[in-house]
Amino acid sequence: MQHGLTTPVESSGWAPLQQSLETLLESEGMETSQARNLALCILNYERNLHYQRERYLGSERHEQHKPGHAARYLKRAANQLIKQCKSLKN
Repeated sequence: MQHGLTTPVESSGWAPLQQSLETLLESEGMETSQARNLALCILNYERNLHYQRERYLGSERHEQHKPGHAARYLKRAANQLIKQCKSLKN
C-alpha cells in the first residue's frame, strides 16, 4: 500500500495549501521561516490525520482494522505534531 506520507509536502497534493497557510501565519506576526516550518507541521499532521481516517474509519475494505484503534493512531499523530511544534520554539 502506498500512502504517500513519506513524500515531502512540497511534492504532494497538499502543496497548494502551503503558501496560503504560510501567508496567513505571517499575517499573524510570525517570521517567514517560522511560518514555513509551522505550515509544514500543520500540513503533515493534516495529511496524516486524513490517511488515518480513511484507513480506519472511512473504508469498508479495511474491515480488519477496528475503529477503536483509530483513536490510538490519531493520538500518536497529534503527539508528533506537538513535538514538532515545540521544536520550532527552540
